[in-house]
Amino acid sequence: GVATASATFSRALGGTVGLAVFGTVFGATLATQLGTPLPAAAADLPPPLRAQLSVGTQPIAGTVQESGGRMFPAEEVKARVQRYLQEHPGEADAVAALSAVDRMDEAFRAALTAAIRAGFHVGLVLGLLGLALTFLLPDLPLRRARSPRASAPQAEATSGP
Repeated sequence: GVATASATFSRALGGTVGLAVFGTVFGATLATQLGTPLPAAAADLPPPLRAQLSVGTQPIAGTVQESGGRMFPAEEVKARVQRYLQEHPGEADAVAALSAVDRMDEAFRAALTAAIRAGFHVGLVLGLLGLALTFLLPDLPLRRARSPRASAPQAEATSGP
């Protein structure tokens, strides 16, 4: 009872701490990797669209289903850019604006790849650290035979003839 509960609690606590560590590494790496390349890639977008995409004032796609489950749905962004350019003709170069979306998609993919790689690197280091710590554990020999239980003599005395 108590041992099982302790093991379950330890697993849950380890999972929580592990998720927090890997989530922090992933989020920090993603933010760092997106910091410069994404605004540079978006330079050719019309200023109102660039502001919406950089600040996130308006969702790129209405729902996850509309975006096909992608974090950066390039096709949806291209459609939004084309609608904007049709409503505001002559405000920006259409070819440059659409190629900016492709560059943003590449920047996002590169940042996502770097963030996942950083998470795996942290996992590798922690795994190797755990392996190294197992070599530091003392080598305790196991019992060769069962030792008699302390309550055995009492059981014989109470069950008498």
